[in-house]
Amino acid sequence: MPGAIRGRLLFVRNKGRDPGFPMPAGDCIMMGNEREGGGGTGRIMETGEPRYAARRAERDDFPLIAAFPRNAEELYYMFPRGTFPLDPELMARVAEERVRPTVILDGDAVIGYGNLYDVEPGSHGWLGNVIIRPDYRGRGAGRFLVETMAAIAGRELKLRELRLVCHNTNTQALRLYWRTGFVPYGLEGPVASGRKEMRILMRRVLEDD
Repeated sequence: MPGAIRGRLLFVRNKGRDPGFPMPAGDCIMMGNEREGGGGTGRIMETGEPRYAARRAERDDFPLIAAFPRNAEELYYMFPRGTFPLDPELMARVAEERVRPTVILDGDAVIGYGNLYDVEPGSHGWLGNVIIRPDYRGRGAGRFLVETMAAIAGRELKLRELRLVCHNTNTQALRLYWRTGFVPYGLEGPVASGRKEMRILMRRVLEDD
């Protein structure tokens, strides 16, 4: 069985469920933290925290995802080219141009979204459009999403590095990325007219699983 990622995620045998999810064949991801239950293959880490799952994003998900940003500021952090309120069809079209658009689930409920873009095979890719449903923020869903996308980048796409852009005023996201192993390596100015936020370039070296 593949090992845990940073003590928080465990890869377990999928036994054929959700074959469309873009992970190595037979694997899925669930949240875990403290102690293991069961035995043999298919172990699940038991914890007091929620356990989440992930799958490939579908077109019907985007009306839900488009409602996650609560205001124009949150939308700018997620999707600087968008206008508030976010158009689900625009988000769906953007996803078609991205790599591995992925949703995070609590049961059947979509609670988070992210994708990869500008992927350079064998080198690096960029994490984008990261958003968590407001009532799931601070409950481990953001960390699970980031670790899921890092696993896709490293385990399936065989990238050596995952990169992202975070605005200097988005301190909650900066803390999340720092806690999940990203470090700053550059700084850029605003991309939108009239904005003052600086864009912090961050990267994480992906472990060879």
